[in-house]
Amino acid sequence: MSQSNEILEAALASAEKKLRDLEESQAKVEEDIERTQREIASLENAVKVFSDLQNQMDS
Repeated sequence: MSQSNEILEAALASAEKKLRDLEESQAKVEEDIERTQREIASLENAVKVFSDLQNQMDS
C-alpha cells in the first residue's frame, strides 16, 4: 500500500508541476497578447497621423 501511495504522490507532484508550467506559459502568452495589442494601437495611431498629414498636404 505504501508503494502505491508513493507512486500516487509522485504522479500528483508531476501533475502539479505541469499545471504550474502551463500557468506560467499562459501568463507569458497573455503578456505577449497585451504587448501586441499595444503595438497594434501604436501602429494604428501612426497610420492615422500619416494619413492626416497626407490629407493636409493634398489640400
